[in-house]
Amino acid sequence: MLTTNSRLIEQRERAMDRAEIALDAAWPERLGESYVREMQAAAEQIEQLAVEMQTIGMPALEQSRTYRYLGMSYSDLAPAFGKGMLIKAKEAYQSAETLLEGNEDASERAKLDFNIGNTLRQLDPNDIEQLEEAKRRFLSASGFFSAQATQYMPQADEALLSTQRLISLAPVSYTHLTLPTTIELC
Repeated sequence: MLTTNSRLIEQRERAMDRAEIALDAAWPERLGESYVREMQAAAEQIEQLAVEMQTIGMPALEQSRTYRYLGMSYSDLAPAFGKGMLIKAKEAYQSAETLLEGNEDASERAKLDFNIGNTLRQLDPNDIEQLEEAKRRFLSASGFFSAQATQYMPQADEALLSTQRLISLAPVSYTHLTLPTTIELC
């Protein structure tokens, strides 16, 4: 017989499996009625599990992982629903990070840093501070991935390179956006 903790973890993992199947089927567009329905159902289930885990006082690491999964689900819904889902993802990741404080699980920290960086990178391509934070997160995650989880390095390298490109363009973009739209002749 499963304990309550084990049951909740198993339900979370099944919800993530469901989300990954939907994601794989809709990649790279992440659009379509079936995809949205499956991802929303997974996100709702994970959100409910996060609340239940908090209510019963599950270990902080498992709660953190659940919020990271919730953030991932929200982020994967962004192509269908827009920037608001990235904001929800960022909030879920912030909850995950708070719960992870003081925990020495380097793998979970690296995965969370990668996901936070990925969300920050997408939120506003003109926000230099946010892009620099994304870069810092990717570098942190890469440190662990290069030593302990090399299968994630291609994604981490690609995300870091993309972020560095955005940083190099952001000041130009920002300057362009703040120029007057009309020029007065003297």
